[in-house]
Parts: sequence; structure tokens; C-alpha cells
Amino acid sequence: MFEVVVQKGWDSGWQAHYHLPQFRFLNYVQGELPSYWLRYSEGVVVEMIEATATLLSCSYGNPSMLGPAHYMSLFDPKASWFRKWTVR
Repeated sequence: MFEVVVQKGWDSGWQAHYHLPQFRFLNYVQGELPSYWLRYSEGVVVEMIEATATLLSCSYGNPSMLGPAHYMSLFDPKASWFRKWTVR
């Protein structure tokens, strides 16, 4: 699903261009999500956290494949969204 092969650097094919806006939006949502947690029940917040952890833990047997964590690191190399989640 999120498979983009890296050969001799970044592959800027149509698949990469298809996923980049999606992960840019996901990065924005992950950064803003902690400010809305008080509006949701604890169960919903736990589901959001588990879904994010599941998405970012996806990996492939081939190390030349980019996964969701690679895409997220393109938009937020210092993982500031994670700092917002954990430091309050």
C-alpha cells in the first residue's frame, strides 16, 4: 500500500506524489490532535493512539521500501507531533 522503492536516491514517481499530500495532512492532524483530546472519551483517544502506532509500525521485509514513518519524517524530521503527544 505505501510501497515506494528507493533506488539511487528518492524515487519521485507517481506513487510518491500520490502519498505525499496524504502524509502532509496526517502530520498536520497528528500535531493538532492533542488540543482536541479533551472533547473525546478516553476510548476514542485510545483508538486514535493505537491506530497511529499501528500505521507507523508498518514495515516491509525489503529495506529499500519507504514506509509510513519515512513519509512522516519528511514533513516533521524532529517529530514535534510526538512531543506534543507526550509532553503536557
